[in-house]
Amino acid sequence: TWINNGFCAIAEFSSITIGKDCLIGACVEILDSDFHGLSIEQRGVSKPEWTRPVTISDSVFIGSNVKIMKGVTIGYGSVIANGSVVVGDVPAGVIAGGVPAKKLGDIH
Repeated sequence: TWINNGFCAIAEFSSITIGKDCLIGACVEILDSDFHGLSIEQRGVSKPEWTRPVTISDSVFIGSNVKIMKGVTIGYGSVIANGSVVVGDVPAGVIAGGVPAKKLGDIH
């Protein structure tokens, strides 16, 4: 796996797993948590039950400036386009991109 400059992975209470033979572009962020509540009273609070693990399967290609949020699994061999925000699972063998990321096509 190759990881470029500016990479940030924060696993607050959960985990982040990155597979073999991945390519990760510059300034990618992977987060397992929101890090605080939304209500005024909970903005200084973080709880383990608010986190979910992130899994990046083998041979995934993540473009630069991508954000991968809590609970996401990216399937084997998929590609995530530059600048995408991934908030839901990405199946194996697809190209996904956008804000929020969605399937754009299949890898042939």
